[in-house]
Amino acid sequence: MEFDDLNAKNGISSEAQSGNSSEGSEDLGPTQLAPAQLAQAAEPIGKVEELSGAVTATRADGSQDTLSKGDSIYQGDKIETGDGAAVGLVFVDDTTFALGEGGSMVMDEMVYDPATKEGKFSASVAEGVFSFVSGQISKSAVDAMSIETPVVIIGIRGTTGAGRAGPEGSPNTVSLLPDASGNTGEMTIGNQGGGPPVVLSTPGATS
Repeated sequence: MEFDDLNAKNGISSEAQSGNSSEGSEDLGPTQLAPAQLAQAAEPIGKVEELSGAVTATRADGSQDTLSKGDSIYQGDKIETGDGAAVGLVFVDDTTFALGEGGSMVMDEMVYDPATKEGKFSASVAEGVFSFVSGQISKSAVDAMSIETPVVIIGIRGTTGAGRAGPEGSPNTVSLLPDASGNTGEMTIGNQGGGPPVVLSTPGATS
């Protein structure tokens, strides 16, 4: 993964473009988990695949770790990148996610059954440039994978994308990209303030 690409204007990393891997709130904090969810949170949902600079994870219990390559990611983690930093994550369903410098995101929910290849993936990106290649979960149901920013809600169906998140009033964009095979999935972009959603299905389409 070329992290310099993440910090470029379009926010697209070479990892996100190729799809290769080894396997909405402004005030985002660690997700507050119910007791039943805490057991799930104890199981890793992914790991750090690539990392550059200072990257931290604030866990669901409030503890904070400085991340290194290979470290586990858990449900409820708040991931933050410092100046000049970037991180690439790979999840248990083969979804990959990259976050550029000055970024902040929370893994709200990640549940996956490898036997059925079904589950739920939801993340909130408060700030920063991000890119992703969706894995098995996004193929299982229309509403199975979503990403929220302070302005938009992105529904993802088997696709590759990139975007920029920031507080309301600042640029919040998302673009649909072809995967390594040249195929393009679909994204539905809804506004946090309501209104009809916009469907992106053409490579390069941006909202």
